Amino acid sequence: LDHAEELNIDPDCIVLSGYSIGAMMALGLAFRLRRYGITPRGLSIVAPPCDDLASGPSASISFASENLGFEERVITWHSFFGSTNVANPALSPAVVDVARVLRAVEDLKGFPPVFMHIMESDPNRDEDLEFCSKLLAANVMTGIHLWPGTNHATFYSGPMYELKGKFYAEIMGDLKTLIESDCRRPWSAE
Repeated sequence: LDHAEELNIDPDCIVLSGYSIGAMMALGLAFRLRRYGITPRGLSIVAPPCDDLASGPSASISFASENLGFEERVITWHSFFGSTNVANPALSPAVVDVARVLRAVEDLKGFPPVFMHIMESDPNRDEDLEFCSKLLAANVMTGIHLWPGTNHATFYSGPMYELKGKFYAEIMGDLKTLIESDCRRPWSAE
């Protein structure tokens, strides 16, 4: 933000997007920007891990080809939030702080609009649906698309096919909406 003007960046027009861990990073950045008084125009995110406890029934879904099981999710949380020892089962204070926010409706009031894409057979499915329900309870503009017959890797691997084309078209539509329209609800933070 210190160099936004020289980089020709308008802090009021930030849109964040990501898939899987990239979506988790986008969520984390949105929370961090709030500390500086900046609310992004919105997020278009796909299958982010939203629960450090991985406690929903879908958390047991694991695909060996994806290397995305419970243990990998714990390592991801520790790595992303800077734990000094990723094998340590105790969550770092940074993880606890962000995880608490992801679980608390009150802390989501005034959060930027979110378009969430969720895969049917994904370890993140239940926590993503729960997170979206908390966003809705906090009166955050929330778009939810549950993609039937898909798993975590469906849209980022393999050749293009009809459903994958629809997925990417919808992501582009999300981004276009967020860039062209200010869908934030500042009044919902009160």
